Amino acid sequence: ETSRAQKGTGLGLSIVKHILTRHNGRLSIKSKVGEGAAFTVHLPAG
Repeated sequence: ETSRAQKGTGLGLSIVKHILTRHNGRLSIKSKVGEGAAFTVHLPAG
């Protein structure tokens, strides 16, 4: 699975970024080697 994950095109993240841009949102990514990554989406209220 590790090799498959590394061969991704990043299309999913690109789509998320596009949606966030349209809604004045932002994305935070924190990752640690061997632990994985945490993706946090911030959207304005209202």
